[in-house]
Amino acid sequence: MPANTIRKLTIGNKSFSLNALIANPDAYLPLMQQLVSASVFERKASETSDRYFTRLFNLLYSKQNRRSNIRNTTTHAPRTSIPLDENCRAILSALGIDVVKKCPKRSSVMFKSSGNSYKMNNEEIIKLAEAVKHDMKFKVNRKLLNSDVSFGVELEFIGKRDQINAFADAMNKAVGADKFVICGCYHKNTGKTWELGNDCSVQPRGSQCGCGMTGYELTSPIFNLNSKKDLHELETVCNIVKTHFSGVTNRTCGTHIHMSFPVEKASDALIEHFVRSYNKSEASLFDKLVPSERRENKARYARMASVNDMQDRYRKINVTKVKKNSDNMHLEFRQLDGTLEYDKIISWVKLQKLFCEMTMDSFHRETANEDKPIQIELGDVIVTHQLGIESIEPLMKMSRLVA
Repeated sequence: MPANTIRKLTIGNKSFSLNALIANPDAYLPLMQQLVSASVFERKASETSDRYFTRLFNLLYSKQNRRSNIRNTTTHAPRTSIPLDENCRAILSALGIDVVKKCPKRSSVMFKSSGNSYKMNNEEIIKLAEAVKHDMKFKVNRKLLNSDVSFGVELEFIGKRDQINAFADAMNKAVGADKFVICGCYHKNTGKTWELGNDCSVQPRGSQCGCGMTGYELTSPIFNLNSKKDLHELETVCNIVKTHFSGVTNRTCGTHIHMSFPVEKASDALIEHFVRSYNKSEASLFDKLVPSERRENKARYARMASVNDMQDRYRKINVTKVKKNSDNMHLEFRQLDGTLEYDKIISWVKLQKLFCEMTMDSFHRETANEDKPIQIELGDVIVTHQLGIESIEPLMKMSRLVA
């Protein structure tokens, strides 16, 4: 029997041979993509489909066997136990996270709001409990940003060209024919409609190539963060992109969040304070929630925040849309990787709103001659109780605190 039929690769609860992968790549490539870097997963220009599938399969099969051999032949030293006391469990329970099974190094935790269970290192559980016990570093004055916060999203993705009519029909039915426009190429959205355009910066990769897949950008109307109707519409559209347009993302995609809120005066000092605070919080907060290619200056269209070049709109925080000395702040956050997952998007929106609240609060507390940008840690966000546990769960998954 041929080796490519006998050898089986196991990922999660699925086992498959090389022949099965070649026959049905759409069923198995997404699983394999999770286990290799983007550069390894990307199909080389010189590779045929079969050679591409064979390379990936052999690489992961070798890793699988190597791990198996290590488990079977290596004698490990006893692992140091990190016990969790009842006080620690009680603190997390008040936060909305139950420790359902204690283990020496890595315990099972369950989020009460969703019922989802994950594994989490005991060391991280203890750190989280300690952060909850101590006084908060930031006292958030939520009156600074009230219900007048509006936002919009730009979704970059790869979709099938021949499904554009089916997608348009589904959008017209979901949001209304007067709220969806196909504009061909990118142009500024008025904030009243969903607008679909081609995006040449978004490129198919690997198995996405050669099957009618094209890069698109879908921009939303202006939403109110406190409107359940608006949030439901965003969730519905994310699902339609996936089901009626075969929408997927890769490392060339980004998700951009526009946020607007009233201020007394959008002064130069306030704008600079936002840029400096985002820059200082990049490594301690935002970088922990995105893939490595969206950190530091690795993303061409989402470079590090800098007060030295605030007219460059391709920064992680774009302030070029702020009208100086007006009574409104319009910021664009460009660091989030491409995604069509509603929970991930809305958690990032709420995180940016919290960042704005903390930044505004710190600006009002500083003297005019002493601008001190704030540095926010991931733990500060988790324990504020401001986001709600339903948003904390996606953030903890994004940061890989739980798995």
